[in-house]
Amino acid sequence: MLISSLMPPPPKVFISHYEKDAAFVEQLASDLRSRGVGVWYSPWEIMPGDSIPAKLELGLSQCEVFLIVLSKASLGRPWVLTELNTAIVRLQSGKIRKIIPVRIEECGDLPALLAPYLVQDFHNQPRERALDRVVDSIFAATGSKVPVAGGLETYLQRLIAACEPKARVYTPLQGAHAPNRAAALDDEDGAEIEVLLRHAFSRR
Repeated sequence: MLISSLMPPPPKVFISHYEKDAAFVEQLASDLRSRGVGVWYSPWEIMPGDSIPAKLELGLSQCEVFLIVLSKASLGRPWVLTELNTAIVRLQSGKIRKIIPVRIEECGDLPALLAPYLVQDFHNQPRERALDRVVDSIFAATGSKVPVAGGLETYLQRLIAACEPKARVYTPLQGAHAPNRAAALDDEDGAEIEVLLRHAFSRR
């Protein structure tokens, strides 16, 4: 059985933000992706010549969770609030499952639209603690399985190393066969790996 057939689909998150917060947001997007979350982040998705409104609409339509990054700069941008309004409508109609506000600095009173939602602060506690809470909230909202600690790619690489010297396992994340492996796994090895992977993906 191909390893890719055992991979659960990742939950998908749309990140709404203001470009001046790009340093924080890009790191957040990378952290979420490394923890098994599918991320829609506009600099990664919108290419030169693309229609920005069309791409934003497509991104919103494909995501299960809407994450909005709150800062002094973003709260004054009309399109950020427009995206929030759109997300609330989609939440009420059941098209997304959760709205997660993330505050990266003290920014005064929040919009009344956000009053019902618990805000996750990143500026007054360790980043990893705040990130863990956001990731847990995403997986809980979507009913997805939390991948093993360290991410799927790390787990697969450790699995490959454990099967040396004869293992050569196809890793979809790498897009190629792991290098310097001698031969394909036999049936017994393959069955053992399948059990290990199933166990990993069943963990929360």
